Amino acid sequence: QYLANLKNGFVDKGGSYHSALKHIIVINEPDLKIPGIQSPVKFSRAIISAIDGMVDAEKEAGATNNLPNFTATFSFGVCEMLQLRRAMLQPEEFGYSPKNNLSNVYRTRFTNSFNTNNPATDMKPLFLNDYEVLFPDVPVFIGEYHSPMVGVGKDMQAVMDLASNSDLLVGVSFFEFQVRYDKGGSEMQFGMFGLGAVKVGKMNYFGTPYAVWCLDEMEDKKDAGKAVAAELARVFGGPGVDANVLCVIDPRKVDISEDGYEAVLMLNSTEKMAVFVSRVVEHMGGSASDAAGLRAFAAKYSNQRSSQGEVHAIRLLAEKSLAAMASELGQHPSWVDWDVMAACTADRTSDDAAVGEALGYACGKFQSFDCEKDLPESCAQDIWAKADYVFSLYYLREVQAGSPLRDCSFGGAAMFAPAKVYRSEDKNCVVTKDPQTTALSEEGYQQIRNEGGTDKVATFIGRDVAAQQMQVTDQAGLRTLAEHPPATFAQLEDALRQVPWICGGASGKNCPSKGGSSWLTGIIVCIVIILLVVLVAGGLYLKKRQTASQARERLELISSP
Repeated sequence: QYLANLKNGFVDKGGSYHSALKHIIVINEPDLKIPGIQSPVKFSRAIISAIDGMVDAEKEAGATNNLPNFTATFSFGVCEMLQLRRAMLQPEEFGYSPKNNLSNVYRTRFTNSFNTNNPATDMKPLFLNDYEVLFPDVPVFIGEYHSPMVGVGKDMQAVMDLASNSDLLVGVSFFEFQVRYDKGGSEMQFGMFGLGAVKVGKMNYFGTPYAVWCLDEMEDKKDAGKAVAAELARVFGGPGVDANVLCVIDPRKVDISEDGYEAVLMLNSTEKMAVFVSRVVEHMGGSASDAAGLRAFAAKYSNQRSSQGEVHAIRLLAEKSLAAMASELGQHPSWVDWDVMAACTADRTSDDAAVGEALGYACGKFQSFDCEKDLPESCAQDIWAKADYVFSLYYLREVQAGSPLRDCSFGGAAMFAPAKVYRSEDKNCVVTKDPQTTALSEEGYQQIRNEGGTDKVATFIGRDVAAQQMQVTDQAGLRTLAEHPPATFAQLEDALRQVPWICGGASGKNCPSKGGSSWLTGIIVCIVIILLVVLVAGGLYLKKRQTASQARERLELISSP
């Protein structure tokens, strides 16, 4: 697993660790896990064997520069660190024969670490005084630090001052970002942020859908009126966050659903409803081209005109809805440019899990397409390209006179996108009825072939020829093939390698040199030169004769009586 991490971003091609990686936590609180504080030999052996394997992985990955320090983060105490040091320096005593020099690893690239909820005033008497004597050359940091018994701001400032004045305590990491509602109990005392009341989206976690809520700042329980996040920002010297915008409904991000529509409606803003409407339009294959028309339409579905606020909004909900909006947009109002080549593709604002689940559903609905066997290899390497291919094909084959918002949604994993949108993300794996953009595959070919029309088929064939680095030497031959196209894409590929008017690439036939007609050009040039010479010579001859004639005439005049 660690080797996979190294190859997938921890280490670059030059063998250097990423500059953001300074410490690698091999395990968190091993003294409480494997198998516990009562068996220090066992958990120490587990740690050193893990580090030995990680060093092996580094060698295999070619990691040689900017090497980070390893650490094992214990619960509050020094004894476990002493035990681990002995295991690193003398692994054989712990029943382990290392492949690498763990003693050198410990001396050159190891840092101790621990977690605690004790306040800063306990750090020196309960830990640092002993640590500095026992580990005079090994740095240490606090991996999880937060004492809920004292005010956050004062305590964090105290522990940071302690780190600034210590040669060994290199810093602390505050515990933790969000309240752990799933744990409950004493764990509810920790967290900079809690969950707010506004749903900003949704996510799919291993097949289970969850709402994504906005965040609220948590108040310091020991220092009334002060927010934990704000106090941390002050101590660390950061800008912090603007609490006033944490739980504001954003029409650019809410789900395109009835819930999303109702949330935007409550904002009492035509401008924000226009943002939401423009997203709905885009998900239906269009783009707003007239700002005035968009605003007038949005005004019909917002409640900004009301002075009674929420009461009117609740009444309006009975009259207006996303379904009503979609139905009206389905009449294709003139303020929208509708793309006839719009296609059902993966929504890039979704997530891998949701897209994967939607792929499973769509693939199960096909009657004559096998997602495992029939998907082009070039579209199978990436989940988004795979989804583009499957969703676009599904909508063309399985949906008859459907609604894009209903039949091209897949729980928010897909959208009915205009060509300019999906072409910016995927130029090769979207199946459409457009010969200039559809996938060069069996399914793409059949869409164009079934549409009919020599020009469309010829355009598709021309793209396929170019994609294989081949050239058409006779457009008449191309049109003849397009008039009677082969039954399958595979047969088309075979035909292109055999017809006499294709050269280069997969055809195996050499194309005429670009200078192949230079002999004709040379002949023409020679003829032109000869003609010029003849004309010039003829002109000189005539001029000479004319001059001689004039001379004779003068002589005759002179000799006459």
